[in-house]
Amino acid sequence: MKKIIKLFMWILSAGAILYVFALGYIYFDQERFLFHPVKLNEDYIYQFDGEFEEVEIPVANDIYLNGLWFRAENSKGLVIFFHGNAGAIDKWGQYSTFYLQNGYDFFVYDYRGYGKSEGEIENTNHLLIDALVVYDSITDVTNVSNPIISGYSLGSGIASYVASERDVKALMLFAPYYSLRKTAIDAMPFFPGNIMRYNIETANYMREINCPVYIFHGLNDRLILPDQSLQLTEIPGTRVKRFTYNDVAHDVFGNSLVEKDVQSVLSNID
Repeated sequence: MKKIIKLFMWILSAGAILYVFALGYIYFDQERFLFHPVKLNEDYIYQFDGEFEEVEIPVANDIYLNGLWFRAENSKGLVIFFHGNAGAIDKWGQYSTFYLQNGYDFFVYDYRGYGKSEGEIENTNHLLIDALVVYDSITDVTNVSNPIISGYSLGSGIASYVASERDVKALMLFAPYYSLRKTAIDAMPFFPGNIMRYNIETANYMREINCPVYIFHGLNDRLILPDQSLQLTEIPGTRVKRFTYNDVAHDVFGNSLVEKDVQSVLSNID
């Protein structure tokens, strides 16, 4: 009996040690599993149809972020897009085609450490404050004072923050989260949410947003559960319209139903 108890205590101790080790790994190495950048050489040449311009935006400490400004004929306005946590704008830039066809300029940039952008993401402000600097810079360059802000996945929270701090005509969110911390809890329910050093509180920003908000979310999304975007619609005082799609997972782009709804939204924005 003593041997069984001893073995049981050893298993508990080993499990506790592994759990603490896992907590430490998650806390100190969050960048590794939160961000999946693709880096591009400085001399990389972007290849897209239509007219576009490469833009370098200084953010802090001599760090420049790389972006692309796609220009529509007889432009109705500007869409600033904040992309997800993976890849780079050599791929994200392809979504410009849809907006150009609907008469809108399209701007997308890479976060620190992504694509040609310099630096590394080390804290939440490197996402949020950089985004404000990018907004200020590109609205000045394009001479558009109230653009449409759009964000996907990770970028949905960043877009919401910008919309809460700046003049925005409308906010479009694709597969958005209530908070980054809640997303982590959904994915890892056995770990405490406050272990996340990075937290983007979309719900808090929504309370400060004055423009109309449009949400597009696949009901088969297993990465950011649809309940999160539903909760965003329940925040008092917000003007939110939510579109949902059966048989659509996390990647909502390229779906004809989604594009139809986005097109309808764009055509009705004053």
